Amino acid sequence: MTNTSLRERLGIGEENRSMVSKIINFSLEEKRINIYDTNVGTKARKYVPWRVK
Repeated sequence: MTNTSLRERLGIGEENRSMVSKIINFSLEEKRINIYDTNVGTKARKYVPWRVK
């Protein structure tokens, strides 16, 4: 999952991408998702469910 794919899935416009970033950050804090590759920058990050490492 990426910021863009989540926006598309939820039907959120480009102008509200910060809303999706907040959802992703909250999900990371709650350990519901993990960063797929920690070696890439924030703009290229992909996320996976918590049970996938």
